[in-house]
Amino acid sequence: MKPKIYFFLPVFNEQETVGVMLYRLREVMQALRHEYTVLLTLDGCSDETPDVVTPYFQLMPIQVFDHQKRIGYGKSLWEAISRVTRESVNPKRDFFLILDADFTQDPALLREMSGQIERNIEFCFGNRFTEGQSVKSFRKKLANLLFPRLLRLRGKRLKNKADLFTTLRGCRVQLLHRKMKQLQKLKLCGPDVPPAVVAMLLLLLLSKEARKYYEVRFTEKNVRSRASRFRIFPLLKFVLSGEFHDADIPSKKSDVAPVRRSRRHRRYYSNKKRPDSSKV
Repeated sequence: MKPKIYFFLPVFNEQETVGVMLYRLREVMQALRHEYTVLLTLDGCSDETPDVVTPYFQLMPIQVFDHQKRIGYGKSLWEAISRVTRESVNPKRDFFLILDADFTQDPALLREMSGQIERNIEFCFGNRFTEGQSVKSFRKKLANLLFPRLLRLRGKRLKNKADLFTTLRGCRVQLLHRKMKQLQKLKLCGPDVPPAVVAMLLLLLLSKEARKYYEVRFTEKNVRSRASRFRIFPLLKFVLSGEFHDADIPSKKSDVAPVRRSRRHRRYYSNKKRPDSSKV
């Protein structure tokens, strides 16, 4: 039985690209024959985006969250996660995946990812900085070199050298269930918190709990007509403040819960003779 995939597609004034994104996503998912649902958030759009997406309501399984007033990427993500955790019938198998409506991530990636999603990976993350990948933005390159070091200074260590700021993230719905208490931090991320900050926070919150990872290597497409919304200073403000102090990541080995041993194992080691140090 194939898992159902829940896509979170946040939209804020993306009239030039969101139609192409939905068309390509529909085309790829028809070929893969996966059951899926698109959670489409119209977050205070002031352009023609609602008119562009309306025809797709009859062509694809879409659930729409239409906000007349902008609430921000973080709150929109929390709204989608809450809906998915309530509706998923098989959370151990079903998968939650975040894509961008600006078409910087081509849904063709799903052809490669589908095999991993059908297996037992729990968490996947995008990476634009691996060998052979091209990232033109100097700011993004600089941020991805600088911020892991800042995180280590704040006692936060990641298991993988992940791309901190790409919004391409995915996980089993079961993992969302286990981390719902920590994920409530997303509700505090209003319109002033950039998507890159939310992406980093999501990585911090989910990376410890997941046992098996999958790295999605991709080249960022540059087809959007608007300017990039990536800003370094809001990221610095987030990392240097106390916004993610309770992100559930062990900073030292002593912070990791001890391994629980069986009674027989403990009895064996308690009765085992130790060398007499006085004879050495």
